[in-house]
Amino acid sequence: MELVRSRIELSSEKSAPFDAAYREYIDTVALLRSAQLRILENYADQFNNDFDQAGTPLKMICGSLSLDSKRIEARRRLLRDLAPHLTTKQLHLLTRLEAEIDAEMTLGIIRQVPDPYRG
Repeated sequence: MELVRSRIELSSEKSAPFDAAYREYIDTVALLRSAQLRILENYADQFNNDFDQAGTPLKMICGSLSLDSKRIEARRRLLRDLAPHLTTKQLHLLTRLEAEIDAEMTLGIIRQVPDPYRG
């Protein structure tokens, strides 16, 4: 959390409301990422067993997208809750930082997914 505070140039007097809101956001994102990893594990389990049966890949993709949507909603709530306490610049920096973190984490998950169509 200290790294995020420093990247958005947060003063110590504004850290209390930030810390509470950010901790709640991080907890929510951690739960959503865990659910996404469970989807990935299920995908890997299904990889060699009737993978194309019953729309399994599509169901998994839709489940993952649903979690992405919830993560974005959690970020929107974070920014809304912090808006009274942060400057426009700080909100911009936080938005950018969270988007970068999210993109890296998503790429990390995608890279772990086996591609059934590679020869």
